[in-house]
Amino acid sequence: MKKSRENADSGAARASLTKRPGTGVAQAGMSTPTGREPVVEVLIRGAPSVGIHGGSAASEAPIRIAPPVVEVAEILVRRYGPWPDESAGPVIDQLVWFLLSTRTTVENCDAAYAALHGGFSGWDEVAEVREEKLYGPLRPAGLYRARAKNLHAALSAIRERFGSASLEALRSWSDDECETFLLGLPGVGLKVARCVMSFGLGRPVLAVDTHIWHVTRRLGWHNFQGDAPSRRGADHLNALMPAGLDVLSLHVDLIRLGREFCPSGEPRCGECPLRAICTAAGTKASGARGESDESPDQFHGFKKSRPGL
Repeated sequence: MKKSRENADSGAARASLTKRPGTGVAQAGMSTPTGREPVVEVLIRGAPSVGIHGGSAASEAPIRIAPPVVEVAEILVRRYGPWPDESAGPVIDQLVWFLLSTRTTVENCDAAYAALHGGFSGWDEVAEVREEKLYGPLRPAGLYRARAKNLHAALSAIRERFGSASLEALRSWSDDECETFLLGLPGVGLKVARCVMSFGLGRPVLAVDTHIWHVTRRLGWHNFQGDAPSRRGADHLNALMPAGLDVLSLHVDLIRLGREFCPSGEPRCGECPLRAICTAAGTKASGARGESDESPDQFHGFKKSRPGL
């Protein structure tokens, strides 16, 4: 893992994002099963044609113009800066960190990660010890019994597949192959899998957490219901990402925006850097609640500098 990381609020050099050629308007539309909420038509300039779920019937609902993904990304990178590429470091470090990051704070995650680093010579040793040996190091992150079970089982499965606790072989795999393998590991859900692919493998996939979920709903990029991302919703948002976009920086910057200006409760629209283009600005909009495919998570922070095992 990259040994030096830029702080989320550092004055790092700003990087410009290249716009995708073409400024066409794509209309979204998707059928919905009987008994589910019907469809709203949403126009996103420069986006592929994808469906938006929720709201009123498309034939009766007004058409909203959602801001282009590239425009949002450019505004956010000017405010927060780009996130550094971490894909040169061991991929396995990213997997372990993100496994520890769910349902806890970044500080507690870092404490557990540091305890593992100080207590074992490497991930292979972590896989070889009894689960109970991991309880102490993992205690700071909470849910330490479940974390120990999942971490031990995941590392064991990786060793069985590749001969050692390493995920470097994934670098030559396709995105679909990587995601399928990662999702097959104990404790790995869609967000963790895509975080590993984005941070560890440098793949342009958008890992969607709860901040990104409600911020992009307010932007008009989707109208799926629920407090946590559904698989369909996460796939839909990934389909909106144009080629050549710095998706990793957009992921981090949307989380920053959610924490600073656009929490799940009352948003601070008057101070938000996206206020001029957001479809919900000034409407007192709040995150819609309803059914979802996944459970909410409490990962609301960013990784900090630390050595890898």
